[in-house]
Amino acid sequence: MNNKIIKLKVKNHPGAMPHVVSLFLRNAINPDVLLYEQDRNKKSSNIYFVMNNNLNTEQILKQLTKLQDIINISVCDDFIDNSFSDFLNHKH
Repeated sequence: MNNKIIKLKVKNHPGAMPHVVSLFLRNAINPDVLLYEQDRNKKSSNIYFVMNNNLNTEQILKQLTKLQDIINISVCDDFIDNSFSDFLNHKH
């Protein structure tokens, strides 16, 4: 099954996660996987969303770029399940 991964680097402070997740909720997008990890510097965190590649996520990506908590957005459009660890280890 092909999936899409959205990787967000966000400022690490209370409230960042609810702001991001609420965008998915308002757009009725239910990710298959949600993963959160704090960076070593503790000033930022990474949030990964894995979802079906058939979903149109262009609107949510536009909305995510407007959030002040977002530092960087990476998208992997042609993701096969067994390459998730490769994507996580790739420096974006």
